[in-house]
Amino acid sequence: MQHPEFESEQAYIDHAHACLDATRAEVAAMRSEVEDGRGGTHQNRFERDVMWDRVDSRLRQLDLGEMSLVFGRIDTEAVTEGPSGTEGHGPETFYVGRLAVSDSAREPVVVDWRAPVAETFYRATGVDPMGLRRRRHFAPAEPRCSALTTSCSGLRPMHSTKAACRVTVH
Repeated sequence: MQHPEFESEQAYIDHAHACLDATRAEVAAMRSEVEDGRGGTHQNRFERDVMWDRVDSRLRQLDLGEMSLVFGRIDTEAVTEGPSGTEGHGPETFYVGRLAVSDSAREPVVVDWRAPVAETFYRATGVDPMGLRRRRHFAPAEPRCSALTTSCSGLRPMHSTKAACRVTVH
């Protein structure tokens, strides 16, 4: 039995991987913007070396090896009023992963697990949902998702009539 959202979640994970690949290509292309060779002033050579080091460092950060890129998703409740009386926002969805990934328009596709917005992924409970409506864990089999688990404990369930639900699909 396959979860009704399994294929759409896999499509999103595939999109996240495509965005990560595009970011890697964009960073690697920065090398061509720096002249290579022994010529130039000491300042020119220093700047070239710094640029090459930064590109290499960023490419290492973007290399996940066998680790999964996306391992979770959180859906938040709508907020009618923000901090200090500011305007609220509607429900939001964030995919949580090993590093932040954005699309070509610089819109976030995956948020870094260390980002403040990802805190509820780890800390929300049925007693204190922290504004979380749903939390979903992905069992990685990169780049495919082999299973997903949805927990809505104490939150409004998405695919259940119970007050708490836990769905695991392989």
